[in-house]
Amino acid sequence: MTDLAARSRAARTLAEQGRIGEAEQAFAHVLREVPDDADALNFLALCAHGRGRAEEAFDLLERARRSHPADAVTLGNLGVLYRERGRLDEARDALAAAFPERVAAANV
Repeated sequence: MTDLAARSRAARTLAEQGRIGEAEQAFAHVLREVPDDADALNFLALCAHGRGRAEEAFDLLERARRSHPADAVTLGNLGVLYRERGRLDEARDALAAAFPERVAAANV
């Protein structure tokens, strides 16, 4: 396992253990090495959102979407943030892209 892979795994483990501050630092370190890491961008976006920094959260998620346009986690997180801000058309589009199988089942 590479050093970066070990750091990513450690960051996820810290998050799973509820050690959010430490996980945030670990993911920030990963992001410095890999600026388009989807896991790091999503985790840091959720932290920013939790602190009421919605624009920062959107910026991080948009970075993730540019690098990983089909990533369901990123699209789902964007959909939730759009919905919270009343941007319902964008929320619907992001969530439909995140979960196309559910949209197809609903249209049957």
